[in-house]
Amino acid sequence: MPLNNISDLRLIAEKLYIVVFLLLCMAGVVFPFSVAATNVALGGALVIGVLSGTWGNGALRMWRCYRGLCIAMLLYWGLLLLGLLWSHDRVWGIHVISRQWEWLLVPIITEIMASGHWRTRFLAALSIGLVVHLGFCLLQMFGYVTVTTDASSAADATGHIGHIGFGAVYGMWAGWLLLWGWRRHGWPRMVAWLIAIWAWTFIFMAQGRSGYVVALALFLAVLWKILFRKGDWRWLAWIGGVVILVSGVLAMGPAKERLQITWQNIQAIEHGDIYDAGPRWSMWKAALKIWQSHAGLGVGTGGFPNAAAKMAKLHPEFNYGGITGQVAAHPHNMYLLALTRWSVWGMGAFLLLIWTWIRTGWKMDWRASEAGALIFLSGTALAIQGLTAPSLEEHFEAILAVLLLGSGLAMAQDT
Repeated sequence: MPLNNISDLRLIAEKLYIVVFLLLCMAGVVFPFSVAATNVALGGALVIGVLSGTWGNGALRMWRCYRGLCIAMLLYWGLLLLGLLWSHDRVWGIHVISRQWEWLLVPIITEIMASGHWRTRFLAALSIGLVVHLGFCLLQMFGYVTVTTDASSAADATGHIGHIGFGAVYGMWAGWLLLWGWRRHGWPRMVAWLIAIWAWTFIFMAQGRSGYVVALALFLAVLWKILFRKGDWRWLAWIGGVVILVSGVLAMGPAKERLQITWQNIQAIEHGDIYDAGPRWSMWKAALKIWQSHAGLGVGTGGFPNAAAKMAKLHPEFNYGGITGQVAAHPHNMYLLALTRWSVWGMGAFLLLIWTWIRTGWKMDWRASEAGALIFLSGTALAIQGLTAPSLEEHFEAILAVLLLGSGLAMAQDT
């Protein structure tokens, strides 16, 4: 091939890299506001990334550097595809698979964000979008804007994200801001920490109770990694102070009533009143019964709604939200969803994925780089959120986890 042709190909590849990067930045800015715009930007990045070879380069980079994580990912999403073979509803199974295409972006982000300059700009774009959305939530709280998103109102100001995923999204981001600020000095540190406090305040004002657990767990994890030193127990005073502060907020703030509801639900379960305990408890018990009746391979990818509908007829005492004929698309629990879909094999694949993901980030040196935090915080947020929601399949939580995971994997190779 002539030399000028080789140069032309390199120039085209560089331009395509820039286009993919710009699309990722666009997605980072708009993702808290618009599902459609985010999908267009990320879809464009995926198509161009595959055609330009960026995806292949990123996949090779991940396989060389993070083989355990790659194997865990292949096992889980491979099982998602394989589960169509024995699915009780293949049409819905294909729909489930089609909604998880964003995970294909991880190799592209890992490759593109290998450049420190591009990664810094990307994380800045993502942070701008989240800060603007927090401002939007503030306007919503005072009634200046109206949001049509379900589970979001002036009394529960969570913007376009909604209260189910709000705590996970802002818990990941605020945890990273805490570490980012700690590694800097002067006004950048103060700005980062003030924004993080703003995010945590809105998390605890929202109705998403699992978000409280996510935010607190990630906050304590960051404190542990940056404060703990062998033989120095002063970190206990910090963590103790945080626990006391959060306890006070929960006792006096808007979260108090929601935690009381949770406690009442637990008491109802203890007395055997599952109907009065709330829909999630019924869904979880129904999911266990579905697994028990299909313990070999589960109901397959997409088989849960049909199985849940049959279980609702067999057990009218279950509470699915008070809507006659309502069928749950999932049991509001990622662990039970994997168990019902693919039995113990699915549960094992999900646990392996989460464990490998979290461990990859935890064992890194967080004082030297934010890479470990980006990986750990995204995996841990989905692991905790997965107790009350299908975290890997929820748009906002999953998109942010993909973006942070890819950025963290790239950053770890750049340090």
